[in-house]
Amino acid sequence: MTSESSSHCTSSTVAEKHTSRKVKQAKASPTVTAMLCQTSESASAGSKQFDLTKFIFKEKQVAEKAAAHKAQQKATAEMWKKEYIPDKSDSRVTHIHRLLDDPYTKLNCLFLQAAILMFDAVNTVLQNDEPCIHILHSVLLDLLQSVLVRFVKPRNITVASKLTKVHYSQEDDQKADEDLTIGAAATDFIRTHSTVLASRLRQFYKSVRKYYLTACNYMISKFPFHDPVLLNAEVANVATRDQQSFQKVSTLLNVTLVCCHSQPHMTVLKSSSTTTKL
Repeated sequence: MTSESSSHCTSSTVAEKHTSRKVKQAKASPTVTAMLCQTSESASAGSKQFDLTKFIFKEKQVAEKAAAHKAQQKATAEMWKKEYIPDKSDSRVTHIHRLLDDPYTKLNCLFLQAAILMFDAVNTVLQNDEPCIHILHSVLLDLLQSVLVRFVKPRNITVASKLTKVHYSQEDDQKADEDLTIGAAATDFIRTHSTVLASRLRQFYKSVRKYYLTACNYMISKFPFHDPVLLNAEVANVATRDQQSFQKVSTLLNVTLVCCHSQPHMTVLKSSSTTTKL
């Protein structure tokens, strides 16, 4: 009796465990089914979002537009060459007319109008009736700086000990084409005539660099940036008197005396009867 009852209990226990396992599986199966449904729905939604056919069609449209734009640029360049580039068979009048009517010529003129203003300002200051020797050195340095900032990278100017020591001759020391200062009028003209000027902009920016480079080379080689008289004459500048030292006064006097002794017969005024000497 005891063995039969124990075996009966064991079989009932196993049956109960098997039944509970089936119940759990039955409860879990809807969750798995729901997950599978969500996965299939997301996959179908993804396929709806990305349509390969539409993508290929759009890429084709973009390629066609790019090809049409290039063809238009080429046609414009050919038209520009026929209209503005001088031909050997042209008469002198036609040759001049082509050059003056060329947008590239106008672009260069607009740039020069903006660039020449720098030198006009200095010439105006130095044409004063009053003596300018005490401000000449600072005026020349300001002119050199105004040219450098137009085409040289700012870092090259800030790290240099003097403006005359700035590295500017190499292309790596210079700004990019779109950052060069060419004046507001020239910049607007490029924007409104970009199609006609597209093939010659590189040549234009190269000419701008050469212009600034030549100006800096001339100023550094010809201007008296290191002249002792100009350097020490700044002591007479009232605007910068708090920045000057008394040593400049004695140095200026010594240099002036040396100049006078080296040219004792220098004549400054002449008349029919008398000659004034320094």
